[in-house]
Amino acid sequence: MEDMNELRALIERHCASPRFETAIPRVTLLRSCTQTGPARVLYEPLFCAVAQGRKQVVVGDRLLIYDTAKYLVVSVDLPVSGAILDASDTEPLSRLQPAA
Repeated sequence: MEDMNELRALIERHCASPRFETAIPRVTLLRSCTQTGPARVLYEPLFCAVAQGRKQVVVGDRLLIYDTAKYLVVSVDLPVSGAILDASDTEPLSRLQPAA
Protein backbone atom coordinates (compact mmCIF):
# COMPACT_ATOMS: atom_id res chain seq x y z
CA MET A 1 0.00 0.00 0.00
CA GLU A 2 2.95 2.32 0.61
CA ASP A 3 3.83 2.08 -3.09
CA MET A 4 0.32 3.28 -4.00
CA ASN A 5 0.71 6.23 -1.64
CA GLU A 6 3.96 7.15 -3.38
CA LEU A 7 2.36 6.78 -6.82
CA ARG A 8 -0.66 8.85 -5.73
CA ALA A 9 1.66 11.61 -4.43
CA LEU A 10 3.65 11.55 -7.69
CA ILE A 11 0.48 11.89 -9.76
CA GLU A 12 -0.81 14.72 -7.56
CA ARG A 13 2.49 16.58 -7.81
CA HIS A 14 2.82 16.37 -11.61
CA CYS A 15 -0.75 16.20 -12.88
CA ALA A 16 -2.18 19.73 -12.53
CA SER A 17 -4.53 19.08 -15.45
CA PRO A 18 -6.50 15.85 -15.99
CA ARG A 19 -3.73 14.44 -18.21
CA PHE A 20 0.07 14.73 -18.00
CA GLU A 21 2.36 13.25 -20.64
CA THR A 22 5.59 12.26 -18.91
CA ALA A 23 9.08 12.46 -20.43
CA ILE A 24 8.90 8.68 -20.83
CA PRO A 25 7.35 7.98 -24.24
CA ARG A 26 3.74 6.74 -24.02
CA VAL A 27 3.55 6.97 -20.19
CA THR A 28 0.70 9.19 -19.02
CA LEU A 29 -0.51 10.28 -15.59
CA LEU A 30 -4.26 10.82 -15.32
CA ARG A 31 -6.37 12.46 -12.64
CA SER A 32 -10.14 13.03 -12.42
CA CYS A 33 -12.18 14.62 -9.63
CA THR A 34 -15.56 13.62 -11.06
CA GLN A 35 -17.45 10.41 -11.51
CA THR A 36 -18.64 9.78 -15.05
CA GLY A 37 -21.35 7.82 -16.77
CA PRO A 38 -20.50 5.16 -19.33
CA ALA A 39 -18.64 6.37 -22.42
CA ARG A 40 -17.75 4.25 -25.42
CA VAL A 41 -14.07 4.35 -26.29
CA LEU A 42 -11.51 2.28 -28.15
CA TYR A 43 -8.69 1.12 -25.88
CA GLU A 44 -5.42 0.59 -27.69
CA PRO A 45 -2.93 -1.80 -26.02
CA LEU A 46 -2.20 -0.48 -22.53
CA PHE A 47 -1.46 -1.19 -18.90
CA CYS A 48 -3.32 0.88 -16.31
CA ALA A 49 -2.63 1.01 -12.56
CA VAL A 50 -5.00 2.94 -10.29
CA ALA A 51 -3.38 4.70 -7.32
CA GLN A 52 -6.71 6.01 -5.97
CA GLY A 53 -10.36 5.65 -6.94
CA ARG A 54 -12.18 3.04 -8.97
CA LYS A 55 -13.12 2.58 -12.62
CA GLN A 56 -15.31 0.14 -14.51
CA VAL A 57 -15.09 -1.13 -18.06
CA VAL A 58 -17.72 -3.15 -19.92
CA VAL A 59 -16.35 -5.45 -22.63
CA GLY A 60 -19.13 -7.27 -24.45
CA ASP A 61 -21.23 -8.72 -21.62
CA ARG A 62 -18.41 -8.67 -19.01
CA LEU A 63 -18.14 -5.99 -16.34
CA LEU A 64 -14.59 -5.35 -15.11
CA ILE A 65 -13.86 -3.12 -12.13
CA TYR A 66 -10.32 -2.06 -11.32
CA ASP A 67 -8.89 -0.06 -8.44
CA THR A 68 -5.81 -0.02 -6.21
CA ALA A 69 -6.06 -3.79 -5.74
CA LYS A 70 -6.36 -4.59 -9.46
CA TYR A 71 -4.94 -3.33 -12.73
CA LEU A 72 -6.05 -3.45 -16.35
CA VAL A 73 -4.06 -4.88 -19.25
CA VAL A 74 -5.32 -4.60 -22.84
CA SER A 75 -3.26 -6.44 -25.45
CA VAL A 76 -5.27 -5.57 -28.60
CA ASP A 77 -7.47 -2.72 -29.79
CA LEU A 78 -10.66 -3.19 -27.79
CA PRO A 79 -13.99 -1.31 -27.92
CA VAL A 80 -15.25 -0.77 -24.36
CA SER A 81 -17.69 1.29 -22.36
CA GLY A 82 -15.90 2.86 -19.41
CA ALA A 83 -16.97 4.90 -16.38
CA ILE A 84 -15.26 6.42 -13.35
CA LEU A 85 -17.02 5.08 -10.25
CA ASP A 86 -15.10 6.67 -7.37
CA ALA A 87 -13.63 10.17 -7.68
CA SER A 88 -14.04 13.45 -5.80
CA ASP A 89 -12.23 16.73 -5.20
CA THR A 90 -10.65 15.32 -2.04
CA GLU A 91 -9.97 11.83 -3.45
CA PRO A 92 -9.61 12.02 -7.24
CA LEU A 93 -9.20 9.00 -9.48
CA SER A 94 -5.42 8.87 -9.97
CA ARG A 95 -3.84 6.45 -12.43
CA LEU A 96 -0.68 5.64 -14.30
CA GLN A 97 -1.21 4.51 -17.85
CA PRO A 98 1.78 3.41 -19.91
CA ALA A 99 0.68 2.27 -23.36
CA ALA A 100 1.91 -1.14 -24.48
